[in-house]
Order: sequence, then structure tokens, then C-alpha cells
Amino acid sequence: MHPRVKIPKTRAEISLEFLNRILSPHQLQVLGFETVTDSKFARGCLSDLVRLELTVQKYSDNNAPLEKLGLVVKTVPSNPSIRSYVLSKGYCQNEVQMYTKVLPALNDFLNSQGVSQANRFSFPKCYFGEEEEGNRDEDYNFFLTLEDLTGSKHTFWDEGAKKSFDWEHSSAAIKSIARFHASTAAYKISKGFRLYEEEFPKFLKHTVDDPALDNYIATGFKATREVLMEGEIPEGLLERLELMETNFKTIVQKMQIDVDEKSVNVVRHTDLHFFNVAFLHDVNDNGVEATWFDFQNCSEGSPMSDLAFLLMLNCEPEFSTGQLDKSLELYHQTFMEVVKETKVNLDYPFEKMREEFSRYRLPSILHIISGSLMWSCGPDCNSVSRDRLRRAIIYAFNNGELNLPDFV
Repeated sequence: MHPRVKIPKTRAEISLEFLNRILSPHQLQVLGFETVTDSKFARGCLSDLVRLELTVQKYSDNNAPLEKLGLVVKTVPSNPSIRSYVLSKGYCQNEVQMYTKVLPALNDFLNSQGVSQANRFSFPKCYFGEEEEGNRDEDYNFFLTLEDLTGSKHTFWDEGAKKSFDWEHSSAAIKSIARFHASTAAYKISKGFRLYEEEFPKFLKHTVDDPALDNYIATGFKATREVLMEGEIPEGLLERLELMETNFKTIVQKMQIDVDEKSVNVVRHTDLHFFNVAFLHDVNDNGVEATWFDFQNCSEGSPMSDLAFLLMLNCEPEFSTGQLDKSLELYHQTFMEVVKETKVNLDYPFEKMREEFSRYRLPSILHIISGSLMWSCGPDCNSVSRDRLRRAIIYAFNNGELNLPDFV
């Protein structure tokens, strides 16, 4: 257990004494530290980020050589308006819960079932996580101290939207999220609870009643129409797009926010974009492993919602169109290998999974469209990202996957 400490409210309050107290349970003595600035670690706006480089020594051996330890510290946004928004939505509270309760519980469960390392999902190590709650936004504070993945030689997708994941990186990303999904599904079954929020009450409560969403919908659909009209488009697609925009909130509420308890449900990451993953290249066998991070948006629902979003937003278009079965088969095989090792009874045949993917392409495309100015056709994007969006929408339309659901 970590000793109870008062957590810093500003970067300036991070002291040598504080770092020693939170790292003592890890048998580490901090001899010095410095702040490292790097724009690659400040892309998000749901929390403030700072990188620290520590000089440490292991308690167990006074003669042990000094080592460097990189940490990423996440704190409440300093911008007052952003702070108020993210706290009202529960992003900070959700991520603290994920790192300090959900991920450790999953890890303990996998250990208890003897699941092999080959079937584990990787995530940044959390050295310390704590929050201070209050009745007002200004009273709330949290502090997460996480492994700096660059210290373990992970690399990030610096090209962002401008370059699609090739199969080497797509397959690594697919396997990683499949292991995460399978672990969460098996854990829930083994514990016997109906919904994840019964055990972890701070899971994000997504809602369509958000004024900010209205702006995302309007600007996202406008930008998407412009992208589609850059080339030839199927007859009726623009009219279908108009219906999708009109019924956006109804579809998202029913298919992404409400949990269908009759289906296979998992903890979804819900934000599987190119800046939330790191890749580790194994020099011995040339393999690649993927580590997903940034768990602020996690919620319960269909795993196919995550997978469809991942494939359409990040990967070369073939992997969600002509070579879709290749992607789905890899996901399904990986998912079921984890389930088998956990020894739980879960019936999830490939045919059912494929049908669910086809169904959840619609809400996933709506998700991508609403954020298209960030992910597909904004100032940090290019012809590659625009083409990826265009092809995903046209393929889904031609295959009848953009038909409005019966409940609309």
C-alpha cells in the first residue's frame, strides 16, 4: 500500500520528498529528478501532462548502480473551463479508477487463472494513483504517476492521421485490444455481476445531452460532406448522410451508450486513435507489440464498437473492407485464446462476431464523423486520412451498413 500523502496541486509542488513517499512501496529511493518537456506527451486536453526523469536506487541493494526512471504524471487540467467540463463528465475519476482498481483487478484475475504472458494485454505501469474529492470542482484533485513508455523503447505513431497503420502495426493493435476485451469479459463472467458499474461505479456515463456534441456533429458532418464530394460518390449517399446526422443522437444513445445485456459486453477503451497507442519492436524476431493507454473514456458495451472504430480510423482501408475477414479472424482467434485460458464459459462464435461488426460499423462511423476535424480532415490531416474516411463510408453504404436501424 502507498502511504497516505497529500497530493500536489501544481507541478511546482512535486518534491523529492513526495516522490520518495509514493515510490517507497516499489523499493525505490529517489535521489534526484528533473522535468522533461516534450510536445508528444501533451496532445490531449483531458488532463495536464508532465514528464519526469528520476535518478533512483533500489532499497534492497545499497551498492546497486543508480538508474534512470521515466515517469508521466497526469493531473487535473489547469484551464478552468476544461477542468470544469472534464470533471462534470467524469473523465479524471474514470481514469483513476481504471489504473488503481480495474486494471489491477484484471491483472490479479489473470494471475489467479494462470493465463500465460502471451495472452496478456500490456498497459503502462501505475506507480501511484490517488484522488481527493470535494463538493466543488476546485476541491477535486487527482495525481497519476505512470510508466514513461519511451523508457522501455516504445515508439509512438508520430505521423498521426497522415499515415495509416500497415498490417504489422494493425495486427499488433488488434491483438492488444482483443486481449483487453477478452480479459474484461471473462472477469465479469467469473465475478457474476450484471454490469461493470456494479463493481466499479465511476465508469464514464456517456450522454448525448451535451451542448459540445451539437457542435461536433454539425462541423463533423459538414467536413465529411466536403471530403465525400472530392470524388465520385454513390447515388443516395448524401441523402443517407443527412438522415444519419438527423438521427445521430438516437443511434448513439441506443447503440453506444445503452448496454445490451443480451450481447457479449466488455470494457471498451472507446478512444482507440493513433495517439493513444505505443508500439514495441522486438529486434530478435521482428515482431511488434502494441500498448494502449489513456483510459479516460472507458465504458461498457460491444467490443465491435471499439474494433470498428480502430480499423476504420487508423488502419489501411483494406483491413476494414476487402481484407476485413483477415482482421476479424485475428481478433476472434486472439479473443478466444484468452477466454480459453481463463476457463470461463463464453460462447462467441466468429459468425456472431462478424454480424456484430457489420452492425456496429454505423455508430463507429458516426463517432469518427463527429471528430473528423481532429482525426480525418482537419489541419493535422492529409489526403491519406481523408481517403480513409471516404472509403470507409462508401464501403459501408454500398454494403447496406449505413441503413437506419429499426428503432429510428
